[in-house]
Amino acid sequence: MNRRQWLALAVLALALTACGSSDSSDSGSSGSTDTGASATRSTDTGASGSSSTGSGGSTGKLSKAELTAKADEICKDVNTRLQAVPRYKSLLKDYPGVERYGTEFARVIDEGASKFKELTPPDSLKSDYAAFLKEIEDRVDSFRRFAAAGRAKSTDQIVAARTEKRRLSSKGPRLARKMGFKVCGGGS
Repeated sequence: MNRRQWLALAVLALALTACGSSDSSDSGSSGSTDTGASATRSTDTGASGSSSTGSGGSTGKLSKAELTAKADEICKDVNTRLQAVPRYKSLLKDYPGVERYGTEFARVIDEGASKFKELTPPDSLKSDYAAFLKEIEDRVDSFRRFAAAGRAKSTDQIVAARTEKRRLSSKGPRLARKMGFKVCGGGS
């Protein structure tokens, strides 16, 4: 999966999630982002099972198709917003840029995570969905550490935070694909 497809997760994370790493070089102006989802397209899946009002219909739970459609909609929105985040000029020299980048990514992915937390998955996906939400929270935390490293002007902390972001970069899309998410999982 390429870095563009990784574009969230961010967010959460994200999902935040979920949100690939753009840190393959020391330049932050590559044009790709770090969310864990791809802004390819949102899928149009019909509701199968329960009728949906709000975040889960009268039973509170979404069908798998409803969850997929809503998750991919959230990821598409997060991906679009992350594309607008200015990149840092140099990983080890543009400390204010690194701080801004980390802060903005964390904020956008965290907002996406809040939307994911409002959704109630079907019982068959409960465990995977909980792991997905945890991964998004971990990514938000990693971007916050990245921002803090830029604020501290600490090369060692920046490199450590970047390494952590890379480590987390494939987990979210893998979980998303397992649940059938298209945009969040980097599919088409």
